[in-house]
Amino acid sequence: MKKYLIIFLFLISCMQIKGNMGIVKIEGIIIDYEDKVKEIEYFEKIPFIKGIVVYINSPGGSASSSYQIYSRLKKFKEKTKKKVYAYIETVGASGGYYVACASDKIFSDPNSLTGSIGARVTFIYYYDLLKKIGIYEKTIKSGKYKDIGSPFREMTKEEEKIIEEFINDIYEDFLKIVSESRNLPLEKLKEYADGRIFSGKKAKEIGLVDDVMSFEEFKEILKRDFSLKEIIFVKAPIKKKFLKRIFEFKNKIFYPEIKVEYRFP
Repeated sequence: MKKYLIIFLFLISCMQIKGNMGIVKIEGIIIDYEDKVKEIEYFEKIPFIKGIVVYINSPGGSASSSYQIYSRLKKFKEKTKKKVYAYIETVGASGGYYVACASDKIFSDPNSLTGSIGARVTFIYYYDLLKKIGIYEKTIKSGKYKDIGSPFREMTKEEEKIIEEFINDIYEDFLKIVSESRNLPLEKLKEYADGRIFSGKKAKEIGLVDDVMSFEEFKEILKRDFSLKEIIFVKAPIKKKFLKRIFEFKNKIFYPEIKVEYRFP
């Protein structure tokens, strides 16, 4: 009896949803991925959704979070056999573009900023300032690289090499994903994958996006490709963990974590 009740309630909830295309918005700096993953999972459970539109206005952010969203979109396509289209509005660079690469097709505003294919780690040092005001730090560590990136001392050349190797590994993975998703030879892609940004029009010439157009024109493409008379977007009813995101911005002055970013300056 309980099983049938659950099915009944699910069908009722589906009837209350009026729409035919799921939409996942990637906006601002990509910090956390959990909410977006839940949105994608929600659309897997809605049978009448024809596919997902990933609406992007993001300069990128955390490499790990960008990958998690990208990976979940790929899984959505594999499980449902439905398509994912991406639309880049104002900015779809670095991690924003990384997420777009999970799509079957990428469209863009002609004046948007995209590209910035690369990875970076930023360190802030303030040991000279602390010395001037009489603050000193002492670290007890289990290995000589345990405090790599510490703001209390200058990084050694050996440590810089370790970080560079780490960044290059991330960068090579990014290149591979773009190459495979856009069907671009790696050597050709490397000519442009040096961190620079492109307009939507230039990105189309290179092959980073399929076409450039307004969002209204993009909806016409959706009608054609998904055989729909009109486009009604459905947004997943996921409650945003606002307080959690505030705490993620907490003060990390003394021991900032090493975080790889897909983001243009």
